[in-house]
Parts: sequence; C-alpha cells; structure tokens
Amino acid sequence: MNISIFFVFLLLIQNSKETFTEIQTYTVEDFNSNTPTLIFIYYNTKESTCFSCESYKKWLESFEDYKVGVFSIKRLNFSDDPILALRFKATSFPTFFLQHKKRFKNITSIDILDHNLSYDKKYHNDIDAILKNPRILDRIETLEGLKAPSSVLMLVYAYAFTCLMTVINILDRISEIASFKFVITTLSITLSVSVLIRLINRRHANIKLCNAQKCK
Repeated sequence: MNISIFFVFLLLIQNSKETFTEIQTYTVEDFNSNTPTLIFIYYNTKESTCFSCESYKKWLESFEDYKVGVFSIKRLNFSDDPILALRFKATSFPTFFLQHKKRFKNITSIDILDHNLSYDKKYHNDIDAILKNPRILDRIETLEGLKAPSSVLMLVYAYAFTCLMTVINILDRISEIASFKFVITTLSITLSVSVLIRLINRRHANIKLCNAQKCK
C-alpha cells in the first residue's frame, strides 16, 4: 500500500513538471511582441533549484491556456539564458515582469504590505495580490527607453555583469588553490615587473632620441 502511494506521489510530481514545461519560454524575439506578457524568471539546474519558485510554478500552471487575465505567461530560466535574464537585472528569484509594447514593470520590486494589503485566502501569493489590485500596478515604475530590458544599454549591462562575475569566480577558485598572501604577492610582483619594463623601454627610447639628435 505504501509503495503504491509512493508511486502515485512520484507521478504527480512528474505531471507537475511536464505541465510547467508546457509554458512557453521567453526569448529575445519576445521583446518585439505586442502581446501583454507576464514573465516568470526563475532558477533551475540539475544540481540545484530555487525552492521559493516551486509554489509559483504550481500557481502559474493552474491557469487555463497559461494566461493571467490578458497576460500570456512565459517563463525564463536564468541558467538557460543568463544574459537575457540579466537584462531584467534578475539576480534574485523568482522575479516577475509585466510587458506590453516594450514597456515593462518589475512587479516583484514592491512589498504588498506597504500598500495596505495582507496575505489572506483570496490571494494565492503576493503576485496574485498585485495583479488583482490595479492601483498598485499604477505605482510601479514603468521601464521604457534606455531603462527597458529590450534596450542596448541593458544588453551592455548584462555582459558587463557577466564579465564581472566571471572574474570574481576565477579569483575565488585561485584563492581556493593558493593562499591570499600568495595571490597578493604574485599580483604585486607582476605589477612591479610591468612598471619596471615600461621604465626601461622609456629610457631606451630617450637614449635613441638623444643619439639621433647628436647625429644631426
């Protein structure tokens, strides 16, 4: 009996995963879409997952035709396309955005408690509460132009952030292998040698210039 219940539980989990993956994935092409869209940005890999995202996944997959009112639901996994996700400045998960005609609202940027709303039975979660109270949506900053995730500026930001995190990751790995003093000493020696080489090259250039002037 217990074995049967266990297999039923596994089946329910599998069905839930399959249902969620049926939600369309958000892509760069969607920046040009005129369809009102609710974008769900989350994090999930084989090694780790965002546990706080799971309840939102179940909530989103419960909507018929994967639409919340006029908004079509689309999902974006940070681990699948970090550059695209970073254009939304998504570094905490889950993150929700509303999009319509290249105008965006980050609806996870506010706390419903600041707007005299509380968690009760008529709301599934904070996002549900925000969507059911348009007065709150009006108070959320609309991102458009250079501030919009679709802009070139945000693309540059995404690449710059990625490069920065890559450098930090490399330094972390180096620090795991070598001691902090060794890293600092190596960097100091490298910097000193580069300065010394530059001074020597400049001195040689001055000597050549002086000799050339004497020849004249």
